[in-house]
Amino acid sequence: DDPQYSMKKRFLGGWSSREFQPQAQWNRKAKDLLSFFRTISSNAEELSTRPNFNAPVSIRNEVATLTNLEKACEDSLKKFPDSLQTDHKLLKVNKWEDSNHRNCVIMRAGEKEVLMWYIKLCREGRRLLALPYEEHAKEAPAKGQRLRLYYEAVIEPLARGSSRHHF
Repeated sequence: DDPQYSMKKRFLGGWSSREFQPQAQWNRKAKDLLSFFRTISSNAEELSTRPNFNAPVSIRNEVATLTNLEKACEDSLKKFPDSLQTDHKLLKVNKWEDSNHRNCVIMRAGEKEVLMWYIKLCREGRRLLALPYEEHAKEAPAKGQRLRLYYEAVIEPLARGSSRHHF
């Protein structure tokens, strides 16, 4: 029911869905993931003026991107039968049927941690984008935090650009 579906699909090289294997850090895989979500979150105006979604498009688009990505991460987390806390308890007890069982739990826990990291990024990104630019200095993630790189590459430039339009 998206009127821009065919145009978005064309921008995505024919893909209407994708699988990603991102890590819990700001790198090329994270940028590719966000590029995909920026494209599917775009409106008609953004599609007509911005054919490359590798960079942030607008505050509206980034908020929609983060909302859609958070939902996708939450949907993926719900597919696991056990919680991350359960996996951590199993790893702490350290009693296994065999080494494959242990390795599967480690991998499953890692996947959940990545999904939870992206949920945190989405929530924090939307929170920061809702703030006036003048408040960013005290609210931005501290240097050295993994979210800081996303802030510097996406949030700060969008918010700074938006603040110039208010004068």
